Formats: sequence, C-alpha cells, structure tokens
Amino acid sequence: MATLAAWLAAERIAGQAAAGVAFDEAFCADLDDRLWEALRPATEWTNAFLLPPPDHAVALLAAASRSQSLADAFATNFSYPDRQWEILSSPEATARFIASHA
Repeated sequence: MATLAAWLAAERIAGQAAAGVAFDEAFCADLDDRLWEALRPATEWTNAFLLPPPDHAVALLAAASRSQSLADAFATNFSYPDRQWEILSSPEATARFIASHA
C-alpha cells in the first residue's frame, strides 16, 4: 500500500507541477480523496480481519476449508484487494461468492 500511495502521490505532484498549479489545500484534499479511493479496499479488508471478524467472514473461511476451488479463489484475491473487499463487505456478497464455488 505504501508503494502504491507513493506512486499515486508522485503522479499527482508531477502533474500539478507540470501544470504550474499551486500546491494548496484543494490539491491536498483532492490527493487525499484519490489515495483513499485507491487504498480503501485493502484497508477495510485488513481491518475486517484485525478486529474480530464478522460472522460472514468466518463462514467464508470455514467454507474455504472444505472447498479447494473456494480456497484458491479466496487466496488469489489477495492480489486484488478491491475484489476481496467487494466479497467481504457484506454477508450477501460473501454468500454469493461461496455459492459460486459450490
């Protein structure tokens, strides 16, 4: 996440400098919004497992322990935090993901 944030910030800073536009409060607020948009899925997903996980997350782990295809799909999504958070963000989304690998 730190590398992605640094890359995104560098792009915005370079663009701002090339355009000759001020590095003001509006720039900082816009950069903050863009960084949060990019980093939120990984942050939310991580937080969901650092806290006591919700019941639907536990159900996913239990189901993955019984299904290799589900376990593989879950593990593959570690590289795609936006997908992982979409799956874990609600009990309904998690249930659909589990059912799709039944």
